[in-house]
Amino acid sequence: MNQIASILYSVCSLGIISFQLCLIAGAPWGRLTQGGKTDGSLPTSGRIAAAINILLFAAMSLAILSAAGYWPNWPLWLGWRLESQVA
Repeated sequence: MNQIASILYSVCSLGIISFQLCLIAGAPWGRLTQGGKTDGSLPTSGRIAAAINILLFAAMSLAILSAAGYWPNWPLWLGWRLESQVA
């Protein structure tokens, strides 16, 4: 069950990462993210925040996959730490 949940988490994270990539590329979805303060495309500071979110979601997804026994075989405590933050 943990392995299925980790894969589902990673697929959802890929969706969020794709959304963030679209924001960086200039998609006019500013009202859907970062508090909805921006109509249209995000300014440079918002695009930088989206890039940081990509790094965070990728790292969290890899830590969860690793804790479930998949690649990249990071230390197990990284996945435990994330699970305790999510729960």
